[in-house]
Amino acid sequence: MVFDIITNDIKMLRGTIMNIVRIELDKGIFDTEEYEAAKKSFYYRHIKFD
Repeated sequence: MVFDIITNDIKMLRGTIMNIVRIELDKGIFDTEEYEAAKKSFYYRHIKFD
């Protein structure tokens, strides 16, 4: 059950979250500099920001 959720539902969730991030960046709610720093951070290396 957990494997099924990870392999199927996480992909959909990722797209939704990235869409929210783009909208919030466009609105100026999220700090662009912080977003760019996060993309370069070792801590967030496992996240695909593309």
